[in-house]
Amino acid sequence: VFGTSIALDKSVSAELVARGSTVSYTFAVTNTGTDPINDVLAEITIADVSAPANAACTTPAFVSGDADGDDALDLDERWLYRCTGTVDQLTIDVAGVAGTDILGGVVTDFDSAVVAPFDTGISVVKTASTATLPQGGGPVTYTYEVRNTGNVPLGGVTDRVTDDKCVRPTYIAGDNDGNGLLTGEGDIFEAGGPEVWTFQCTTTITVTTLNTVTAIGTPRNPTTGEVLAPDVSAVARATVTGDSGVTQPP
Repeated sequence: VFGTSIALDKSVSAELVARGSTVSYTFAVTNTGTDPINDVLAEITIADVSAPANAACTTPAFVSGDADGDDALDLDERWLYRCTGTVDQLTIDVAGVAGTDILGGVVTDFDSAVVAPFDTGISVVKTASTATLPQGGGPVTYTYEVRNTGNVPLGGVTDRVTDDKCVRPTYIAGDNDGNGLLTGEGDIFEAGGPEVWTFQCTTTITVTTLNTVTAIGTPRNPTTGEVLAPDVSAVARATVTGDSGVTQPP
C-alpha cells in the first residue's frame, strides 16, 4: 500500500490578549507518510486565511526545518513557518498546507487557531460629605466608588485605593461574590454582574483642600491567577472649601 500524507499543526503565542496586541502564529509541517518509497514531499505550499483579514499572515514565512537543503519535506523533518498579526477583535485563522508526492498526487492538511481580545480599565468617582467647611473647619468624609471599565477581572484593588490628603481609605462594600476581584460589565470570565466597590475615608480639614484619589487594579485570570496585562489606574479629585482663605498646598 502506498501511504502518503502531510500534517499541519498551527499554534498561537496567546489565545487571550489585550486588544491591540501582536501575536505570533507558528505552523509546524511534517511528512506523515507510511511508505519508505514516499520519503519526500515536494512543492510545499502553506497559506493562512483569517477573519478579520490579516495580510501579514496570508503567506507565512519559512523559518527552519529543511535539514538537507533539498527543498523537499523528508519523513524526519519538521518545517516551521511563522507570521504575526495584531488582534483588535475575535480572530479566527484557518491554515492549509499542500505537498506533492513522488507520483504527482497532492496531499493536504488544515488547522486553525482562535484569538480573543479583552479590554482593561478602571474608574473612580470621589465625593465629599460637604463642599464647604464650617467656621474653624471640621471632619469631612470622602466616598470613593471604583468600577472596572474593562471585561476581565481586576485584582489588588482593595489595597491600592489611596488619597493624598487622607489616611488609607477603608473598603466598605461591593465585592458581591467575595472573590477579591472587581468585575466589570460583560466580564468574559465571570457570570455575575458588574460591581461597584465603595471606599471611605474621614479626616479633619481646616483650610481649603484639594484631594486626589488614585485607584489601581491588576487584570487577572480568576481561574489561574495569571496576570493578563499591565496594571490600570484612574484618578479623581474633590475640593472642600474653608472660610479662612487659606489653601492647603498640593
